Amino acid sequence: MIEGYEELTDEVKEFIPNYKYLLYDVSRYKDEDIKGVEYFETFLKYIYSAGKSFNEEDIKKIQEEVEKIYPEGSELIMTTAERLRREGRQQGKEEGLKEGKIETLSKTAIKLLTKKFGSLPLEVKDKIQKLDSDTLEIVIDDIFVYEGLDDLNKFLK
Repeated sequence: MIEGYEELTDEVKEFIPNYKYLLYDVSRYKDEDIKGVEYFETFLKYIYSAGKSFNEEDIKKIQEEVEKIYPEGSELIMTTAERLRREGRQQGKEEGLKEGKIETLSKTAIKLLTKKFGSLPLEVKDKIQKLDSDTLEIVIDDIFVYEGLDDLNKFLK
């Protein structure tokens, strides 16, 4: 992405991210520097995203430790944690709705194809259940185009 990368000096290369890991070493900052809300919030987001298995007890421990050196940060910890939880719940709802839609569409496709062609082979049912929602909608919309299971199988490949 960066033209002439190999020609850049080592001082410049060290600032080009490799996107493997992004670590924040806050040990080099003074407490006053860390207390900046934006830096602190970024730090919290990093901690929460790095430790996806955090539970309420872990968050409480983090909050207690932060209160010792930065009392104002305690509220920010809980606000950030709650916002991240809300985002996670919303993402979970969206994924659940998507999965529900796919399940409904696949059941509908199988039902309609069974009515049209009779009992479907297990491999055809399996292929249909693995399709995404857009493809399932096409299968359902085109059900009258298929003259036999061969036509359907050509589409499913």
